[in-house]
Amino acid sequence: MADQTTKNQHYVPQFLLGGFDSIGAVKPKVHIFDVERNVVRQNQTVKEVFSQNYFYDKNNEIENFLSLNIEGPASDIINRIRNNDFSILGNGGTELIKFMCCQNTRTVEGREDALNFMNAYFEPIFSDLNKLNDLGITDPGSFKVRPSDKDSMRYFNAVQALKGVIYSKGMEDLDFHILINKTNEEFVLSDHAITRYNWLYRGVNDPRIGSMLAKGVQLFLPLSDKICLCAYDSKVYKYGQRSSNISELKEKGDVYWLNQLQMRNARSFIAFKSIYMASYLKKLRASFYGKKVYSRKSLHLGQEDIGEDKLKTTHMVYTEQVKLREKPTFFKLLKKSRRPALSFEERDPDVPEP
Repeated sequence: MADQTTKNQHYVPQFLLGGFDSIGAVKPKVHIFDVERNVVRQNQTVKEVFSQNYFYDKNNEIENFLSLNIEGPASDIINRIRNNDFSILGNGGTELIKFMCCQNTRTVEGREDALNFMNAYFEPIFSDLNKLNDLGITDPGSFKVRPSDKDSMRYFNAVQALKGVIYSKGMEDLDFHILINKTNEEFVLSDHAITRYNWLYRGVNDPRIGSMLAKGVQLFLPLSDKICLCAYDSKVYKYGQRSSNISELKEKGDVYWLNQLQMRNARSFIAFKSIYMASYLKKLRASFYGKKVYSRKSLHLGQEDIGEDKLKTTHMVYTEQVKLREKPTFFKLLKKSRRPALSFEERDPDVPEP
């Protein structure tokens, strides 16, 4: 019997969405908040959301690789965590960070962010070419580097997913912590589910501020309406009580802080469990949708005459991190990190930047 080809390929796995099941049936469903249109669609089948036809490939090579090697091992650990078995955290770190890093790059928003970063390089270069050669193009910023057809886009999506797996090797030093939501407000999950924020460097202006290898990095992934997984730099932050990798959240402000990161991250959709959260999400949208944590910028550093009627132009691409004012209560800066950070450092300078 020939292997079946998966046509509808998820960029957010079904097992992750299942943690936000709204009806408790064999085939889980979630409520979807369409943030672009500001409307709610109730009880959408998990199988049909956060996915596109042939998102990665038509022969299922990438789809099968992700299913067997990334999602499968992570889903076993995450399902145990959802069942209040937290003993696996220390032993399952490699599988979890591999899943989180892959998830960070494999979504539609992850793809568009990568393209934005590339175009931040090309836009000032093309602008200079236009100006220096009198090309007469009135809007050089409208020219974008982008895959030219559907097959090229699929290839780009596949490369993005695999890059995340490779990048995870530089993230294996992070520790894990579980946040248990004890409030009557729920965690929600966007279509770009891995959120991050570097509280240590929130006041530092440095082009590398968005690096995953930065000192003080933190990643957050809601696993259900009541459980959130954190990966963090333990040389900078203290999470929870000593010798415990679990904390209870009793402040709504902490849940709000994590949910606003999901709203900032969202490309088009947010999944949630209980319909009473709909009005909450609409208010969150009004405050945070489109206000990304990280934005890609470019800077023209100048021109230099290098002789023989030639000019050299120099450009820099950098990342800005939004400066959040409110700090959640579930982590603290260690004493040695409490003084304001004035300069950027990598956690391990010997690990090359992806």
